[in-house]
Amino acid sequence: MIEIGYSGVKSDPYIVTKGDYLILSNGDRAYIPKGFLFDNASVPRIIKFLRDTFHIEFFKYKSLAFCFHDFVYTYRGYQISPRFLIRPISRTQADQEMVFLMDGYTDRQKQIFYLAVRFFGGWYWRT
Repeated sequence: MIEIGYSGVKSDPYIVTKGDYLILSNGDRAYIPKGFLFDNASVPRIIKFLRDTFHIEFFKYKSLAFCFHDFVYTYRGYQISPRFLIRPISRTQADQEMVFLMDGYTDRQKQIFYLAVRFFGGWYWRT
């Protein structure tokens, strides 16, 4: 099982401390390597602001769904083995897989995150 910790790096505060596979909706296995740094850019800034300012907890920050989403947005695909073989993925597929991996979230929360990454994620995907 993938484990996520705090990296101590302000720009990328989360780190994969134990790499492993995730099972995607199509049955593929996606490998997230140990040492992958990410910042939960999948999480809209307004939600981060509300959490940090008013201590309103909307979700688990150290979520595998957000880790996977940041990984595929960074590499435009996912690893199929620890040897860094990348299988390409479209932006739409990446966003749908994030929702699929959001265990423990309500359908409403999943819908909000999906709409947010569809609306705001396009800029990052193109860079």
